[in-house]
Amino acid sequence: MTMLATIANYNDRIKAGKEFEKPIFDALAKVLAPRGITILPVTQEEDRYDKIDRWMVNPTKGRYSIQGKRRESGDDLIFEIVKNVCTWEPGRDLICGAQLYFFVDRHGCGWMYHTALIKDSVNKLMADAKADLIGNPGKTQWDGEGYEMRVTTDYARGNNKLMVFFNPRHFSILERFPELLS
Repeated sequence: MTMLATIANYNDRIKAGKEFEKPIFDALAKVLAPRGITILPVTQEEDRYDKIDRWMVNPTKGRYSIQGKRRESGDDLIFEIVKNVCTWEPGRDLICGAQLYFFVDRHGCGWMYHTALIKDSVNKLMADAKADLIGNPGKTQWDGEGYEMRVTTDYARGNNKLMVFFNPRHFSILERFPELLS
């Protein structure tokens, strides 16, 4: 299978991404069903404009929007901060309206977080990178405790974007699903 990040056509990458995320949410729905929690699809508008992938409905705690990712390489939480470093346009993950961030690492382990905690950390890192790029325009990577931030190529758009890769234990984990995709 071709890695999603290397698919050059944007529409093809979105289509492949939707197919790639389906088993993630099907597995999550299966694990949560005994608790009475359901995973529901989003509308095209919610997906396109709010950048959310599913709704998680808990009869006692309410409805939460979810953004989901599945890692093909690496076991870190990945987050697109800036879509284009030349224009400093916010990345998909930064503008995402999801309340929960859910990802599955390459070993099939699922991890659930509050998105707001990730965004707080990302906003601080983004400010540091932006200031650093003004004084040192050739810099492409920043490392810190629990994260690596770097400029990468966006093959679909042909530009450079800013991504951060967090250790999954860098944030408080709402829930871990050890063998979600086994």
